[in-house]
Amino acid sequence: DPGTFEVVVIQPCSVFGRYGDTGWCLIFEKLLATNGSMPGLPGASSFVDVQDLAAAFVTAADARRGVPYQRYILGGTNATNLVMQCAMAELVGTPAPMRATPPVVLNLLSRWNECLLGVPLCRWLRVMPGTIGSPWLVAKITQDQSTDSAAARAALGYRPRPLASTLKRNYDWLVSSGTLPSKAASKKAS
Repeated sequence: DPGTFEVVVIQPCSVFGRYGDTGWCLIFEKLLATNGSMPGLPGASSFVDVQDLAAAFVTAADARRGVPYQRYILGGTNATNLVMQCAMAELVGTPAPMRATPPVVLNLLSRWNECLLGVPLCRWLRVMPGTIGSPWLVAKITQDQSTDSAAARAALGYRPRPLASTLKRNYDWLVSSGTLPSKAASKKAS
């Protein structure tokens, strides 16, 4: 139909990959900064490589693929945040958290830290302020954000790579860009 613009909506989950140095990718830095002593993260997600995501966008833009006005959720490997965190610790060469911190504990600590932000003389009472996120962030990461990408697999031929490969590719890019030291360099520094 002339004048009609068909759209397909793509909704990605937790994205890792090249040029990714924010969001979940910051956990690499946090693991290095704390030598692996950061809290184990509760919750779960569906982790996707940015290149798999880009390929799905290209396929969805092709007029012959996808259903107009359809929404596709693009996840990758469904895993607990602790499994993801342990794989990241192995890549950076730090100890991994042994267990997930209970969500109620992280929520309490984040709220405590938030309350103390407005009281300059009490800021020193904050608990792990560079590691424990805001109440909003803690609420987000403690959820189960696992997903099913079956519709995208069927209509778009979406085939996400495994979590280990996704994290390794992101880690390699962070090292090559100078954002993170290599495992060998970080061992020399410690």
